[in-house]
Amino acid sequence: MSIVDGDAAAAVVIPTWNRRDSLRRTLDSLRAQTLALAAIVVDNGSADGTNAMLERDFPEVRAVVLDRNLGFGAAVNRGIDAATAEWVVLLNNDTVAEPDFVAELLVTAEATGAEMVAGCLRRTDGSI
Repeated sequence: MSIVDGDAAAAVVIPTWNRRDSLRRTLDSLRAQTLALAAIVVDNGSADGTNAMLERDFPEVRAVVLDRNLGFGAAVNRGIDAATAEWVVLLNNDTVAEPDFVAELLVTAEATGAEMVAGCLRRTDGSI
């Protein structure tokens, strides 16, 4: 599966500001997901070429471009507003998701009837 440009069961919202290289790793990990998903990057007025990188290398990602840094909360809210999926997943721009990350979140939410679930973050050495 991969990032799709259109309807998906889940939309991943990623706020960012001047973190183009880390964002690239995050989006590459989303392309490797086992579940098709929509990806929405909310750019808080980056000046590091983030938008050009998105247009060139990730055309399937929906970009919400802000003219200035409104902060994490405002950026997340803009991304959620842009999402059309039933589920919204929030990721930081320096996160690398395991291939089944989004699928497992949805399985857990649907199996338990939960309206919100969270993943487990690990360090690059695998420790919690």
